[in-house]
Amino acid sequence: MSSECQMRPAIVKWLADMGHLPVFEVHVNRYHPCDIAGVKFDERLGRSIPELKSLIAIELKLFRVADVIQQASRNAACATCSYAAMPKSTCDLFTLKTVRRFEEAGIGLLSVDVDGGFVFEEVVEPQVNREPICDRLRKNLWRRRNEPVRGPKKFVREVTP
Repeated sequence: MSSECQMRPAIVKWLADMGHLPVFEVHVNRYHPCDIAGVKFDERLGRSIPELKSLIAIELKLFRVADVIQQASRNAACATCSYAAMPKSTCDLFTLKTVRRFEEAGIGLLSVDVDGGFVFEEVVEPQVNREPICDRLRKNLWRRRNEPVRGPKKFVREVTP
């Protein structure tokens, strides 16, 4: 796998199976944008923005374990749960000590095999945060739920399987 973007269709499908809408490159914390946020809203009544039922923050990384744990940990403070998604070829090389680092941080680990037809495995389950999500973030996610993904030089619509 040569790019984090190759994992996106598998993540989008996984989020859709759980009833979540993907939002790409959105700030869920004040440090950096989250690669993919899966959002699930209550039913909309009238013109007001509905309440956010859950927010799943997902950071995509090819190799750097320390970086992905740090980024996903920052997202965990603002999200219902936070995951790191990495290629299966990378996850297969992890020692038990590496997997425990994800468990201790409360970060879920998703193993994505693009070559095998998007085989998807949840290696570590994340801790669930029951804190309410701030109103400003809820409004931003609602507005961006159907926005296209930013590409290198132009806006491109995300390809879903």
